[in-house]
Amino acid sequence: RVALGVVPGPVRLGEHLDGHAHLGRAMPRLEHLPHAAPPEGGAEVERAQAEGLHAAALEDLDRAVALEPNSTDVRATRGMLRQEAALFLMERGRSPDNGFRGALEDFDRVIESRPTLAGGWILRGAVQVNWGLWRMGRGEDPRQRFAAADADLARALEMDPSQFAAELYLGNARLNEGLYRMLHGEDAASVYASALEA
Repeated sequence: RVALGVVPGPVRLGEHLDGHAHLGRAMPRLEHLPHAAPPEGGAEVERAQAEGLHAAALEDLDRAVALEPNSTDVRATRGMLRQEAALFLMERGRSPDNGFRGALEDFDRVIESRPTLAGGWILRGAVQVNWGLWRMGRGEDPRQRFAAADADLARALEMDPSQFAAELYLGNARLNEGLYRMLHGEDAASVYASALEA
């Protein structure tokens, strides 16, 4: 995988799902999504199948959100699928911007609804890291994304210092920000020092 991506799946954030038909239909589709580069020769077929599965699962999750717009479980699941779809595009050199933007919207709502839950902050921080890596790989300035990731992930660690995923993504954001600064003639020493603390 090019970036540290969150694999889609049902995330239970502490609330009970009342058997959403649309969420139930989306979940089996998510299990069939490719999470690695396709084998030689079958790339076009696999790409088309994966894009169709992403689209179908996203339609089901959009319906589930329409039915229960305040469900953090449904929003978190849709946000993870949006990020996974964005990573899928990113790995194939296509713009993931809309997917990342949609994932951030969902994770914003999760955080608004459950601000004391570290998981929402980690999910949003992971999107920011991955989006920053995309921007950096295209020669664009990723520092805004890495700074947003840093804030979210540091917040998650304040709430729950045992969150290894938050430490991992935070270190990744700081390390890559330092690399970007170094490549652009800036002093990266303080950023690298903070990456070692993450």
